[in-house]
Amino acid sequence: MLPGMSQTKSYLKRSTKDTFQLIKNTFVLIGKNHSILEPTFKQFIWLFSMLFSLVIAIVIAIVGAVLDNSAVTSIGVLAIVLLMLFMIFFMPFLFIYYKAAQCWIVYKTLKGESASYKDGINRAKKNKMDIFWIGFIGMIVRAVQSQLRSGKGILGMLARMVASAVGEAWDLVSNYILPGGIIEDNTSVWQAARNLKEIKNNIPGALVGVFGIDIIGRGIMGYFLIAPILLLIAAVIIGFVTKFFWHVIVFVILLLLTAFIGSILVGMVKTIYFTIFYVTLSRPMDVAEKYRTQMTHYLNFEEIASSMFGAVTKIAQPAAQPAVQVQSADNSAKAQSPAQPVVKPVKSEPPAVKKVVPSKEENKEPVEVDDKTYGMLAPYLKKYYGQGKTDDDIVKFLAENKWPENIVRACMAKYKK
Repeated sequence: MLPGMSQTKSYLKRSTKDTFQLIKNTFVLIGKNHSILEPTFKQFIWLFSMLFSLVIAIVIAIVGAVLDNSAVTSIGVLAIVLLMLFMIFFMPFLFIYYKAAQCWIVYKTLKGESASYKDGINRAKKNKMDIFWIGFIGMIVRAVQSQLRSGKGILGMLARMVASAVGEAWDLVSNYILPGGIIEDNTSVWQAARNLKEIKNNIPGALVGVFGIDIIGRGIMGYFLIAPILLLIAAVIIGFVTKFFWHVIVFVILLLLTAFIGSILVGMVKTIYFTIFYVTLSRPMDVAEKYRTQMTHYLNFEEIASSMFGAVTKIAQPAAQPAVQVQSADNSAKAQSPAQPVVKPVKSEPPAVKKVVPSKEENKEPVEVDDKTYGMLAPYLKKYYGQGKTDDDIVKFLAENKWPENIVRACMAKYKK
């Protein structure tokens, strides 16, 4: 197998493991802390309140028109306009506010700490500007999408494809940087956006978050929307026969309510999923140990080493005896001869992983790391040191992912020079 293919296969294997655990723990955490659901309940309350108020306003406007009372009709129409403006321009920010609170509750739960709904709200209040910018850019993106989708012909088709791409890209970015802005102290969403490069450590996980949850959510909601749609069709037919359309309005509201509920539930799952996704990539050492090893396979030394054998083998051996570590049993005598030292070159096709990873006794022997291996670990060291982690914290964490202590400490020494 070509080296590039081996690395790609190993990467997909590791990231797929992490993704399955992300999906699993999205629902496990809800069971651990029911406060995670409270921001979603608040969204439901606002939604029901707005739709109920809208129905009342419509009734007032209709009654005014029937009674030929312009004052009553005007009040109803004004209420409808104000409610619609509120739902279009204010509720998106309000929902992001509740999602921000949810991010914090999920993060604290993932750390193994307790967190209440009030804790989440207090944290969200500190990030009002982040919430504003995400909501504001989201409105611009939706406006751009609306314009692009209005085209016709071939150019219109291409524009609609661009609109979909823009929407999905913003969906990924907004869901990823929201927890970044909320979780990190003294960090805006713009600074959190720098961590988008971390997504490369689990691209399948990002795709599942953007496309998979939407597809599953739409499939489930499509099933639940069948009954309201059929009832609405029946209501319209009855309305034409009886000349009475009040029940049509009721079923329209029911249909909208079902669709909005589905959208809120999908948004909740995405918020929880992407919060876990962000933390495991950007702050993995904050994750409680009972969850951590399940979702950080992207750091697993043995699996990385098996796909990058040539680079890792050279630094996995104690510096004092390189010949002995790479020799086969047949050539060991020649290797130990002072007159004719023989070092067998590293093969491109990796043997068993156990030859790559030193034994526990060798883990503390000094080694020299090559630039490729150091370059692989240096970004993580920079991130962990920036988060205030100590050498021992980092060594312990990476040891959970099969990193030998001597290699980690050698990289640390090189990083500090």
